[in-house]
Amino acid sequence: MPKFKHPIDLKAAADAASSLVPVDVTLAELVQAHSLAKPRLELELRLRKWCDPVHGFGHESAWSISSERLQKAAEALVEAGYATSTVNRDIGALGQVYRWAVVNRRMAPRGFISPTLAVKRFEEKIRYVASSEQDILSLRLAAKMG
Repeated sequence: MPKFKHPIDLKAAADAASSLVPVDVTLAELVQAHSLAKPRLELELRLRKWCDPVHGFGHESAWSISSERLQKAAEALVEAGYATSTVNRDIGALGQVYRWAVVNRRMAPRGFISPTLAVKRFEEKIRYVASSEQDILSLRLAAKMG
């Protein structure tokens, strides 16, 4: 059995872990931090309207925004003419940022649940791709030749 030079203070270690304070950030700061950590996702551009300091939630605490407020904002976007698929992607992007803050960074308060989970997604139109018979015959001939 190895001998340690100094005894380990388990009580102090346990108290230090429980004294972690959640980071109080605005939604705009949280989205910007996510964009710096994961620059390829480019969610900052998608969420620009949500993080606007005047017309969005930019200066509000990221942890105080409720699902009901997000739902009303999403409905307002659809009424303003945004496509339902765009609004659904925006809510999904917000969810990614919150998930990153909770799981990967542990920035959220203990017991925090993302408000995007309770936001109802909008019905999207099913998109069809149609090809003419001539296009299909051309593709078959090209496949046989290859």
